[in-house]
Amino acid sequence: MTELPYPEAPLASRKADPKPPPRWIDPEILRAFHDGSQDCLTCGYYRVSAHHLVKRSQGGDDVLANLIPLCGVCHGVLHP
Repeated sequence: MTELPYPEAPLASRKADPKPPPRWIDPEILRAFHDGSQDCLTCGYYRVSAHHLVKRSQGGDDVLANLIPLCGVCHGVLHP
C-alpha cells in the first residue's frame, strides 16, 4: 500500500458539504422593474426587465443590489 501525502480523516469525521442557503426571491422588487418607472440602463428605453448581476443559477438573489433594469434588446446582448 502506498502512503498518502496527507493524513486520511476517519470516516466518522467526514461530513458532506452544507447546502447553500435558499435564494432570496422578492416578487415586489421584480414587479417594480416592470411597472414602467425605470428606463434601460444602457439605451434609455422604457420597457425593461430585471437583469441579475449574479446569475440566479449561481445563487443570485432578487435584491436591488443584484438587479439592473435592461430592455429586451440590451438584455439579449448579455444572454446571446
